[in-house]
Order: sequence, then C-alpha cells, then structure tokens
Amino acid sequence: MKKINELKIVFFGTGPLAESALTTLIESGISISYLITKPDRPVGRKQEIESPHIKHIAESFGIPTLQPESIKKEIPAELLVEEFDLFIVASYGNLIPDAVLDIPIFGTLNIHPSLLPLYRGPTPIETALKNGDKTFGISIMFLDDKVDHGPILAQKVLYAFDEIQEGVSEDFERLAGVYGASMLVDGLLEDFVGGAISVAPQDHALATFTKKFTKEDGLVSLSDSPEHMMNVYRACTPWPGCYFIHTHHDTQIRVKINEMKYIEQVPTITIVTPEGKKQMSWKSFQNGYMK
Repeated sequence: MKKINELKIVFFGTGPLAESALTTLIESGISISYLITKPDRPVGRKQEIESPHIKHIAESFGIPTLQPESIKKEIPAELLVEEFDLFIVASYGNLIPDAVLDIPIFGTLNIHPSLLPLYRGPTPIETALKNGDKTFGISIMFLDDKVDHGPILAQKVLYAFDEIQEGVSEDFERLAGVYGASMLVDGLLEDFVGGAISVAPQDHALATFTKKFTKEDGLVSLSDSPEHMMNVYRACTPWPGCYFIHTHHDTQIRVKINEMKYIEQVPTITIVTPEGKKQMSWKSFQNGYMK
C-alpha cells in the first residue's frame, strides 16, 4: 500500500479556502502533481489580467497549474495521459463531470465547509454567518455529479463563529481550509486509502441549499438590530460588501460599512465610506451626515 506522501494527487480549487487547504497539504508532506484552478481574468477599472492567488502559491512550491475555461468542455490532456491516485477539491467553483471525477484510482474527495447535508452550494460559510449561526463545520465527502450530494467520509464541528466574534467570511474560509486539509493528513487519507474507513450517505431529505451572493445581500438598515447588522457585515465582507442607504440633503446615498467591532459587547459600526467620498469614522459620518 502506498504511503500518503507517495500518492499522486491533483488539487482543484480557487479562493481563500482552497489556498489555505493547498498550503496545509503541501506543508504536511503531501505531493501535489497539478493545481487546477480558474483562468486568469481581467480585474478592476483598467481590466488588467490577474491570476488567481492560488496559482502563485502553487508556483512558489513548483506545482504546475492548469486553467481550463470549462472542465466540462475541456478536460486537460495531462489528466488523461497520466495515472493519478486521488483528486482533492476545495471550493473549485465549477461542477466537475463524471468523466473527470472517475479518473483517479481512489476517486475524488471534496472539502466542504458545512455539516452536510446542511448548506450545500457555493456560500455555506457566508450563509451561516448571515443566519447568525454560532458554529460551523467541515465535511470530507466523495464528489458526484450533483452539488455536494455524495457520501460523507468524516465531519468535524467547529465553534469559531462564536469564539472569533469579529471574524469575517474570508477568515473562516481560510480556517476551514486548514481544518479540512488537516483532517485529511491526520489519519483520514491513510485510513481511506488503506480501506479502513467507510462512507455514509447523506440524508437528502434534510438538505438545505445556498446561493451565490449578490450586492443586494449586503444591504442593511440602520433600524436593524446591531446583531443582524453584524451578521450581514461578517457574511458580506470582503464581498459583496455591507452597506446601507442614507438620505442626505434629499439625496439617497449608498454608505459602505468598512468595519464593525464589538464595543462593550455591542456590535458597533466604526468605519464607513459614503458614496463618492473617502473613508471616515462613524462618528465623523454622524456629525457630517446625520445632524
């Protein structure tokens, strides 16, 4: 039987969760043959081409990167001409067809940041934060051709939502990547490859689903409870951003909430950016726009 550091593995992923998971796997001695991530894209007003940050991480470890526009339509040739033991997916963002999932000897595993079947889909952490959940969890599962539908190998409950009160969605995505990858290297992969672990089907009747966030998801009202505003702020930071609409001199303006903190255990706005203006303290905004 191969040792886990001898397995030939391809990693699929984009974004903070994938970045921390990939780094944790590599630093734990796991060999990654290829990274598969999204293509480089034009970004910002100047539409300059930028690579996903995870590509730079892979390059720093000497791992070649493959960036198909659509893996359904364009299976990289490298996956078809070599033999692989395992694929690991972490927040890749695209459905992977059976023709790819079935390539590796041991199949394809996914690190998903929820306690499946709860919060299937693209925004499990953001949705849990917005709902005011106090905990979140990690599921290691087999991928099939449906969204977060496959059987579970292992799950772990984390209490960080409650413990890290001022963390935002990106912080928890990175934390989930570290925990998910650590679950794999701390015995789970070895037991799985050695046939010493069984999988459990999900109870699909209990499934809940998440959706991609839009700018509208970040809208709050100053009449909302501080707890609700903090939930939305944490869920929507850094993207799509948390904001409220304020009427100033008979004109409605969009005000971005750049920062909220717990002050004497009360969620409190501390820094904002009014539409068309520079960032300012909440006190300055109140003095200039609310009197």
